[in-house]
Amino acid sequence: MKNQLNRPPEPGEDELLPVRPNREVPPGGPRVGLALGAGAARGLAHLAVLQEMEAAGIAIHAISGSSAGALVAAIYACGTDLHWAMRLGESLSWEHLVRVTVPRLGFLDAERLLQLVRLLTRNRSFEQTRIPLYILATDIENGQEVVLHEGNVAEAVRASVAIPGVFVPYRLGGRLLVDGGVLNRVPVQILRDVGMDVVIGVDVSTAAVPPVRVTNVLGVILQTIEIMEHEVFRHRSSGADILIRPDLEGLSAADFHQAAELYRRGREAARQAIPAIKALLEAGRGAKEQPSGPSQAVS
Repeated sequence: MKNQLNRPPEPGEDELLPVRPNREVPPGGPRVGLALGAGAARGLAHLAVLQEMEAAGIAIHAISGSSAGALVAAIYACGTDLHWAMRLGESLSWEHLVRVTVPRLGFLDAERLLQLVRLLTRNRSFEQTRIPLYILATDIENGQEVVLHEGNVAEAVRASVAIPGVFVPYRLGGRLLVDGGVLNRVPVQILRDVGMDVVIGVDVSTAAVPPVRVTNVLGVILQTIEIMEHEVFRHRSSGADILIRPDLEGLSAADFHQAAELYRRGREAARQAIPAIKALLEAGRGAKEQPSGPSQAVS
């Protein structure tokens, strides 16, 4: 396994990937849902948040994700070892995930990413995941939010990460799909709809749109999407009982080379939030998030 930790796995290696122990979810008590938000490279912080929640003994009964959050949610739901995934994250670059294509619907072809996700999720279907998984995408042709929860997990992730104008959209189930974060950055409501008693959200955006030096057309598109998603989320309550917001100031959506720092900040935010999560679970019920309530938003 040593050689597999500094590069994406090759076809046929999925059976060798480390598997997370399959812990039984204790019966009784509140059912907990975890919603992981969009953020491209900043989504690596989700891995550290999940690792800390596992270490604290907090059981997750269902998980949802948009864009980068969809990728991490899928990895978790399919049982891939989190420590291994974090080691892989430290070696990722755009070159591992995409190739430049002749622009028609997007500049980058994410076929490499799709193959990597197939391996990381063992090419499982939604029916084969350890816990229920819900992935958010956006129908670019009619502007509707789409919840993906059937069929192949990797294909759903590929649709959800398709940043408009950057990645080629993905056609699935007769729809042309792009980034779920366009409409729903932190997909909390779907977990309410399927009966979760307590919903925890993880938002890996920054408090303000980070200033970046834009030097090419891809930079223009990425920064435009960042501004749009930030404004949508700013005017929309997350609806989470507890919203974890790692302090990711100074880290951009393209900073894959900052994986260790993203993990550190994600871990720190999770540790700060865990006492509030445990208290909420002890109380046995979820309390609706108050936008100005300091006890509900943890950053």
